[in-house]
Amino acid sequence: MPSEELQHRYPLNIGKKIGDFELFQTQLTTLNQFSEHGILSKKDFGKWRTQKCDAIIISRTPFLRTIAIGEDKSTGRITNRNWKKLSKDLLESKLNPTDTKIGYLTDGATTYWIAGGFDEVKLITRDDNKALPVKIDFNDKTFVSEFTYIVNNYDPDSGVVKSPTNVNPHALAKSVWQTIWRLKADRPEDCLATFVELFVYKFLNDLNLMQRDHIGTDVSIDYLLSLDKEYCFQYYMKNIRPYIKHLFPEGEDGLSIINGIVFQPTNKDHNYIFHELLKKFIKFGSLKNTDPEFKTKLYESFLQESDTTTTFGQFFTPRKIVGAIYDMAQVGRLSHGREICDPASGVGGFILEQMARDLQGQWVLSDDQMEPIHKWKALEIVPKTAILAKANALVHCGDLLADQPSRVPAFAKWLNEVFNCRSDTSLGALDDLSKDKYDLIISNPPYVVSGSADIGKLINNSPVRKEYFARKYSGVEGLFVQFIVQALKPNGDAWVLLPETFFMRTTDKVLRDWVYQNCELDLLALLPERTFFNTPKRVVVAHLKKRPVQLSPEALKKKLEKENVLLFAVSEIGESRDARRLPIAENDLEDLITAYKLHSVGAPIDPNVRRAVITQSINLYQSKSINIRHYWDKSVAQELGLLTEDEDPVTAKKSLDRKMESLESLIVKWQKEQASYPLPKTVKKFKKVKLGQEEIFELRIGKRVLKKDIYQKQTGIPLFSANVRKTFGFVEEANAGNLLYGGALWSIDSDFDSVGVAPGEVYSITDHCGQVEILVEGIEPRYLAQMIKQAGNDMGLNRDFRASLQTMADLEIELPVLEDGSYDYETMSEWSDFHEHLYKTEKELKKLLLN
Repeated sequence: MPSEELQHRYPLNIGKKIGDFELFQTQLTTLNQFSEHGILSKKDFGKWRTQKCDAIIISRTPFLRTIAIGEDKSTGRITNRNWKKLSKDLLESKLNPTDTKIGYLTDGATTYWIAGGFDEVKLITRDDNKALPVKIDFNDKTFVSEFTYIVNNYDPDSGVVKSPTNVNPHALAKSVWQTIWRLKADRPEDCLATFVELFVYKFLNDLNLMQRDHIGTDVSIDYLLSLDKEYCFQYYMKNIRPYIKHLFPEGEDGLSIINGIVFQPTNKDHNYIFHELLKKFIKFGSLKNTDPEFKTKLYESFLQESDTTTTFGQFFTPRKIVGAIYDMAQVGRLSHGREICDPASGVGGFILEQMARDLQGQWVLSDDQMEPIHKWKALEIVPKTAILAKANALVHCGDLLADQPSRVPAFAKWLNEVFNCRSDTSLGALDDLSKDKYDLIISNPPYVVSGSADIGKLINNSPVRKEYFARKYSGVEGLFVQFIVQALKPNGDAWVLLPETFFMRTTDKVLRDWVYQNCELDLLALLPERTFFNTPKRVVVAHLKKRPVQLSPEALKKKLEKENVLLFAVSEIGESRDARRLPIAENDLEDLITAYKLHSVGAPIDPNVRRAVITQSINLYQSKSINIRHYWDKSVAQELGLLTEDEDPVTAKKSLDRKMESLESLIVKWQKEQASYPLPKTVKKFKKVKLGQEEIFELRIGKRVLKKDIYQKQTGIPLFSANVRKTFGFVEEANAGNLLYGGALWSIDSDFDSVGVAPGEVYSITDHCGQVEILVEGIEPRYLAQMIKQAGNDMGLNRDFRASLQTMADLEIELPVLEDGSYDYETMSEWSDFHEHLYKTEKELKKLLLN
């Protein structure tokens, strides 16, 4: 007979919605009655047909099945003596008769999770050894999320909740990178920004957050791919991109998590390529549960060859080094509520390292709210980099949103609180002028000497800045050191990566003395050459602990006589120090971590660890120039590779050997890539045109801009001058670019050169730079630039023979055409791809030979 209880509580026989499941909570309804109402499958329950359940959770897709059955007892009714008997009853009378694989027994204070399908009581466990929920509350979104995780990852054969299999999109990233690279070959960071934006869109789509926007427009990938390829990217830019920014609104710095995509909506080919790239993401599958290794390596692999990082001195910190610093700083053991800062955060590696290690442990989660256990602050000056940092945080923390997408607003709020771009000032984070604010600072500040005089002018123009940065310095890192020391709370810690030259320069002696007055320095770890991707410089890991009060010179000397500093020489970091960054067995970082942990508690270090030297701090303080390498005996220094090529012929030979090995690797790579870059087809028919033909091209030059007018501005619209391959600076507004069909830039008053510009690209130009705008369809910009460069060099254009407007108007070039006389865009594109591959390889070769 039907159940009156069910008819009253669930008149439509539909339970309370919990995620993808339905919950029925009853006291009087029997198994047979559940079956009669279509809530349990039709079957004969035999002697158990009159059994009653406190809670039944079912799923109707892809077929009706029971997910879990729960037994609720009064508080304190479950004890160590009776839990097994009660569990046995649950197993035999309810779980097994209904073919239910998950059961729970709870009294509100104690909960046992029981595996169904077994003859004897077996407790459900997790293979990651995490505890299963104790409080059963289906009104709590956090519990529902945990319950869903248990159901989705439960192995009924073993009774174990397995960790989800991580997916590694490395091959996908490489494939997408190769396609994007051809659109913007000279700027890897733009390639990264584009890949990350596609990754973010697909990931949000996998979370079911990209269905319809706030006004009802379809923003799903499925719908986007159903559109005509020719308009695919236009629709994305008009409807989907704004909605992603709606989910992740701009912070006070005006930045969201996406920006800088290389596609242009008006370019038909870009619409086609965008469509194909999305199909690659669809083919890959879900991006939930992304492999942590992929997360930490993604930005590293894209940015390791970035010219922008070289230009600004912002050398990307290898993850191996970040990890070693975190181990020495023991960030994972900090008490809750610490304030932690990176004033030169780049793409957020130092801020996100702990998230990569222990994501769940870094947050307090409750329903759709999430609060970090520490207060993080990431400061950056370059907008594009700051945007990448926010996207990087989403990549790292996405698993928390995968379980519960309703947390996105709380996460977006956290992003804007943590990641701040200070592009409103030429000093960037340095203009924060904080004092006694942070418990921990971890940073790899930029190392730039050239241009620091310009920054000095900005500081001297402000009394507040001048007082804050009162110590003499040689490079920009000296300003960051002053910020770090002052921004630390008393007894706070700083882990800073500094160039070896900071300790050797006599001009920084006064600044180093001031650091000693304010901080105890107990570690200087010298890293090997080429630890960083774009510089051969040696870098030092320094640990500073701020003193409670600044010491007078007299008190300082007495203090330093009692303090010791650990000097450590690292020869290898566990990966090759070339562009490939391949794993190697040799890794001295583990020995560094062990040695520092012993030194920090006053324990002796194994004397067989010859890389470690302990000396009195007074010895360094009294040196006008600190050459860390000279604290080892010469024989040991030679063994550790600390001697320069001038000091040691063995070192010189090793250096040459490395160059030869790198050259050999480049040759092998070149030979392997020949299959991927076959010779383009021979052009059979050309058409001669002059750049002065006004129906095809429009020529113009820019306006006079002086270096003194832009030295304060380090972000904004890129400005090009005589060097058309490198930005001259940044300005507020564009006076060129945004061309419908693209075009080319040429250099004036310099060695003649020309580069193509993509349709829609925005920039400014000076009067030392000219622009050719393509006015007709079918001419490939990169090919045009190649022909202009060739013709200009043939004409002898240079600093003396200026590439003026009149001269350029007379320049004649040849362009491939089809049989019908129309321009052969496909052939031009093939030749451009081939030329770019040659250029990139030649650039690698020159870099290798020069270094």
